[in-house]
Amino acid sequence: MSEALDTTHPLNNISVETLKSTFEASRGPLIITDNSLPDNPIVYANQAFCDLTGYEMAEVIGKNCRFLQGHDTEAAAITILRKAVKKGDHARTVIKNYTKDGREFYNDLLISPIKNAAGTITHFMGMQLDVTERALAEHRLLEKTRELEEFNGELEQFTFAASHDLQEPLRMIASYLQLLDKRYAHTLDEDGRTFLGFATEGAERMQALIYDLLTLSRISNADDRYRLSDMNEVARRALENLKISIRETGAEVTVAPLPTLPVDPSQMIQLLQNLVGNAIKYTQKSIKPVISITAKRGRDAYTFEVTDNGIGIDKQHFERIFVVFQRLHTRSEYSGTGIGLAICSRIVERHGGRIWVESEPGKGSTFKFSIPIKR
Repeated sequence: MSEALDTTHPLNNISVETLKSTFEASRGPLIITDNSLPDNPIVYANQAFCDLTGYEMAEVIGKNCRFLQGHDTEAAAITILRKAVKKGDHARTVIKNYTKDGREFYNDLLISPIKNAAGTITHFMGMQLDVTERALAEHRLLEKTRELEEFNGELEQFTFAASHDLQEPLRMIASYLQLLDKRYAHTLDEDGRTFLGFATEGAERMQALIYDLLTLSRISNADDRYRLSDMNEVARRALENLKISIRETGAEVTVAPLPTLPVDPSQMIQLLQNLVGNAIKYTQKSIKPVISITAKRGRDAYTFEVTDNGIGIDKQHFERIFVVFQRLHTRSEYSGTGIGLAICSRIVERHGGRIWVESEPGKGSTFKFSIPIKR
């Protein structure tokens, strides 16, 4: 036996004609489908719906909403709506449809079940909002993003190929310059020896630049080789690679206990080696470099800190230093190619983290980077 209609509810005093007038006055497209009939046909559509789709009322009534869809209507949106109708649930999704004259449009569609007095779902109401302009803008942005990614990929491949091909001729130039210096430097006058020194220095600088460009390209094009790695061992190997600089400067480097994380260990070695190497390099000559490596656990990631007592960085340069070829000092002051921190940034980004710096001129720097705990 069905439940009696609650005649005290205020909506029970509203007539069908009043509801119809309300629906017709609505600026938003609205339809009602009959859930009790096969194929859930449309039994009502307001004028806003007809204006949006270009169909007359008579062309809409009795049809399933599928008649608005095209071959490229997203399957995921259709699945969401079908599941909601089958379960008798509310659902909301953005779906691509077509007008009578073939123009595509996007609806932000909310469907809701309508029940009778007995609680049985008899109809579904579909309230719609035309979001075509927003959706097309999003699609254009995605397309531009894909184009930019393709361009960046091609640029990285070109950089890798060009740098790789330049290695051999530069190696030959450097070798012959060394032979000239060894065999004939004593026969040259002061100007000749100066010119030879400039040429040798330029070749060495170009070799270092090409090496760093190749490193940057390899990071960008590397396959994901993440595995659980002991960051203590990573730090040990990074410092082993820097043992000559550490010995020559008398640097004191301490490493707190570090976690085991899913990372590419070779890239992490490069990251710590670059950060510690910079900390050693950018310390005043009269001061012994003091550097610490620590890590703190957060909810989803570890934050690593490489702290030094170096010359520090002005706040206005915090973002600039992670850009390729951006140098804050002349080569006569500090050597380098201006790529090291860009390599660090690329490594951290590939691991799903971020890198930043906290520093003041004359008070040292702390480079921080985050690495997610799970991948």
